[in-house]
Amino acid sequence: MRSFEAAARINQLAGMVRSEREALEALRAQTDQQLGALQEQIGAVALELARIWLPVLDEERVKDAQRRTGYRGFSRRDPFKAMEKERVHLQHTVARIEADPRYVERERLAGPMGRLVRRVAECREMLEPWEQECRRFEALEGFAELVEIGYDTPEFTGRWWQPAYWRQWAAGDRICRELGLDDFGDDVLPAWQKVEEPRGQWRGELARAEKELETVRSLVQSRDQGVQRLMDLPEIYYEESCQQLANHVQTADVGLLSQWNGVGAGAGG
Repeated sequence: MRSFEAAARINQLAGMVRSEREALEALRAQTDQQLGALQEQIGAVALELARIWLPVLDEERVKDAQRRTGYRGFSRRDPFKAMEKERVHLQHTVARIEADPRYVERERLAGPMGRLVRRVAECREMLEPWEQECRRFEALEGFAELVEIGYDTPEFTGRWWQPAYWRQWAAGDRICRELGLDDFGDDVLPAWQKVEEPRGQWRGELARAEKELETVRSLVQSRDQGVQRLMDLPEIYYEESCQQLANHVQTADVGLLSQWNGVGAGAGG
């Protein structure tokens, strides 16, 4: 076999290997998808069975469900004790929030015309002109870099033999021309700092006002969520109990389940 024939054969075999690999990968993906769908169906059926065995969450029904399924998780991790513990915790949390002065004054602070809402709006209004003035400088290409490296100030460490030095020098001259100023260090920087300082102050004021407002709103949200969870607690623990029972059913011995539920020849009712 000549070398070019061998190379052609190798290429042919490599193509066959690639095709087989792609086919196997496609088959694996299809199998994984089918397996996932089957597992979802099994989970849904198991959950349906769990709800049949445990139609409501009470002591007698739990005992009956344990007898029919062999599940002992409710004995080791009592859902009734857990639910009562969470109920007490939620009640204390809600009571603590409702006693917080910020919650008591929530409408005056965070309502549509609340003090903090008005303060945030005022800070934004005061900040915007300084933001616009700063953008005159900061929108210029290269300005941020020159400020960061301290260009044309005693902190600048660039040297004439470095390529970046000449690029930065050109950027500084261009920025001066675009702003109609003579010198970057003597004119541009002081002009920018004159507007950047009050911008920083108003940014700080806005951040503080927004934080206060968000704190009040978070208190209201936490209280409302706590109250809602208290109302939903029985249903939440019921659904979670059914899910735990369903998880057990999916791995339980089918023969034992049938025996415990009186299914099969000669079984009792």
